[in-house]
Amino acid sequence: MFLRRFARNLGVHLFAAALTLSATSIALAQQRSPSGEAAALANGWGLLARGDAAGAAAIAVQQLTRDPQSAAALVLLVDAEIQRSGAPAALDAYEKWVGTRRLDDAHVLRRIARALLQDIARKQANPKARVNALSALAADGDAEAAARLEEGSAAAQFVETRSLAALGNERAVERLIQQLAVMPGSKTALIDALGDSGSRKAIPPLRALLKDPNDTNRASAADGLGRLGATDAINDLRPLLNDPSFPVKVEAAGALLRLNDSSGLGFLMQIASSEHAAIRLVAARELSARPDASWQSLVRSLTNDSDPVVRLGAARLIAPYDTTLANNVLDDLMRSDNVGIREAASDALAEGVASDFKTLRRLLRSADLLAQVNAAARILEITRA
Repeated sequence: MFLRRFARNLGVHLFAAALTLSATSIALAQQRSPSGEAAALANGWGLLARGDAAGAAAIAVQQLTRDPQSAAALVLLVDAEIQRSGAPAALDAYEKWVGTRRLDDAHVLRRIARALLQDIARKQANPKARVNALSALAADGDAEAAARLEEGSAAAQFVETRSLAALGNERAVERLIQQLAVMPGSKTALIDALGDSGSRKAIPPLRALLKDPNDTNRASAADGLGRLGATDAINDLRPLLNDPSFPVKVEAAGALLRLNDSSGLGFLMQIASSEHAAIRLVAARELSARPDASWQSLVRSLTNDSDPVVRLGAARLIAPYDTTLANNVLDDLMRSDNVGIREAASDALAEGVASDFKTLRRLLRSADLLAQVNAAARILEITRA
C-alpha cells in the first residue's frame, strides 16, 4: 500500500512539474512571438509610466537579446535610460546597439538629441548653451521652449530676443528695433540679430545706420542689408565703396554682390590677391555669393594656410562644396593645443559641416557644451519630417 501511495504521489508531482514546464515553455514561446513581444513591451512601457525605469530597461534588454533588430525594444530601452540616467546613458545604450551596423536609426537618435537639448535647456547655467538649446527645440515645434524664449524676450533678455527673431517672431524683431534706437555706441550685436531675422521690418532702421558716424555700425548695417536681400538699399550702399573705413568698404562690396550688383566686385578681387592670408579670407567670405571655380580655388588654398584661424574660416566656406576637405581641416583643428581653436572647430563641425550621424554622435559627447547643442540641433534638423 505504501508503494502504491508513493507511486501515486510521485505521479501527481511529475504531472504538476510537467504542467509547470509546459506553462513556462508556452510563456517563452509567446515572448518570442510578435504578440509575445508586444505584450512584454507593453509591460515595459507600463513600468516606465510608473517610474520603474530600471524594470523597463531590463525588459527592453531581454527583448533585444532575443531579437537584436527590434526597433520597438530599442525605443523602450532608450526612453528608459533617458528617464533613469539622462541622454548620455541613452546614447551609450544606443551606440552599443548600433555596434558595427552601417546605418543609424534616425528616429531613435532624434529622441536622444531632443532629450539632451531638454536637459541643457532645463539645467544648464551657461546662458548661451541654454538659449541655443531652447531655440533648437522651438524650431522643432516645441511650444514650451518657444514660450520660455518669449518669456525671456518680454523681460528684455537680448539672447532670447535674438533667438526668437531668428525664428521669425515679429514681436522679437520689433523689440530689437526699439533697442537699436536707444542704444548708444556700437550696435553690432543688435544689427547682426536683425540681419539674422530675415524680416523686412529690419531694413529701414539698417538703411538709416549706413550714415551712422560709427564705422562698425556702418559696416554691420551694410552686411545685414545684404543678408536681408534688401535690393531697395543698393543706391544707399554704393557710396560706401568710397568710405574711408576699409571694413565698411568690404562689407558694402560684399552686400552689393549678394544683391546682384557688381559695383564692388573689382575691389574684392583686388584684395583677394593680397599677400596677407587673413585679407584673402575676408575677400573670400564676401565673394562667396559667387562660388565659381576661381573662388573655390582661392578657398582651398586658404585651408592649407599656417594660421589656424584662416584654416577654420576657409573650412566653413568650402564645406557646402567639399565636405570631405572641410571635415579633414576641422578634425585637424580639433587636435590643436589652443582650446579656443579646438572649441571653434567643434562648433563649426556641429553647426553645419557634419551631416553624417556617426560624426554627430561623436560631437554629442564633446567637452564643448555648445558643440553638443549644435550637434543635437543638427540631428533634429536632418531628421525633421
